[in-house]
Amino acid sequence: FQYFDPTHTLVKSLPKWHHHAFLRERATWNFILSLRKELVDPEQKPKLENLITLVEENLGYKLHLQVEALKIALSEKNSSPFEFKSYPIDIGFSVTKTELDSMTEKTVSAIINASIETCKYGKVDPNEVEVIQYTGGTSKVPIIRERMKSLFPKARTAEHETFTAVAEGLALG
Repeated sequence: FQYFDPTHTLVKSLPKWHHHAFLRERATWNFILSLRKELVDPEQKPKLENLITLVEENLGYKLHLQVEALKIALSEKNSSPFEFKSYPIDIGFSVTKTELDSMTEKTVSAIINASIETCKYGKVDPNEVEVIQYTGGTSKVPIIRERMKSLFPKARTAEHETFTAVAEGLALG
């Protein structure tokens, strides 16, 4: 007998828009809906209703796009508003670049560690790396570029289409 923990599924699936379908699995969905009746803190009820609407209306990707827009804005400014509105959801608050750096530290560290491991595996000294090709929206976050520049001080950045570079590389191969 394997115990199913809907809270674990909720926590693991929510940050990844493409996993939101898993929130509709019977045990997890029933758990979410049971919170409607059992949630004691009235200040948390609007947040729960936002979650239910997000899942019911399949708004995960739309929310993801707003988060990506925030990351891009914070690549150029020290603070930026975050807004996500899709009735009845109405979320808005300000985020600073420092807060973004703190929130993404785990991801940044994973990218740096993977880069170090790749160099070890390929028996390449980081000082020998000549070019860094960034792909994906997260690579536009300044702290990632700063840390990569620190790790690969002699490398130049190859500026290509960040969002299509992988597909272009595959087409060439």
